[in-house]
Amino acid sequence: MKAKILLLALAVLLTTGGWDCFNSDIGVPVDVKFTTSYAINPGTTLTYGGTKIVYPKDSVDQDFQDKLQSGRIYDVQVRTVGTFAGASVSGSASVNGLPLVTYSGKWSDFQTWQSLIGKSSYITPQTAGLNEATRILKDLSLNPVVTLSAGGAVSGVSSVPAGLSVEVRILGQADAIVN
Repeated sequence: MKAKILLLALAVLLTTGGWDCFNSDIGVPVDVKFTTSYAINPGTTLTYGGTKIVYPKDSVDQDFQDKLQSGRIYDVQVRTVGTFAGASVSGSASVNGLPLVTYSGKWSDFQTWQSLIGKSSYITPQTAGLNEATRILKDLSLNPVVTLSAGGAVSGVSSVPAGLSVEVRILGQADAIVN
């Protein structure tokens, strides 16, 4: 008997507008992350650097790309890729020409992502670049084109083997409005 009353109450609720709340738009948080990689030239040149063009919306599932609203940055990370007997790596990264982070430490320290949110002592945030990344992510509906640059040097050996790189990653989150 209780089940029939509950079922009847549910039917009345749904037919009298109780279902309308499910017809309104819903904000779904989606990750927006883009990684750029900067190859370290093999040989005796111990410096590296470059500029990459990225489209932050490309990192979002295509079903959500046209539904993106306000976004926010939540981390910037740096790591090294490859086995290297050298002592250290140092450098800086920029977004749209504005300094984002500087980094310096042993190569082995950067074999895992060093993170601003993780309060890594090896990377230092730069206000101008963080503000620029925040501005970009704030309105992804414009499909911004972003220029990321990084450069620096390695030390501790006289020759660099092939296959080494430094990666910089910006992590954000945006709201996709779906109905």
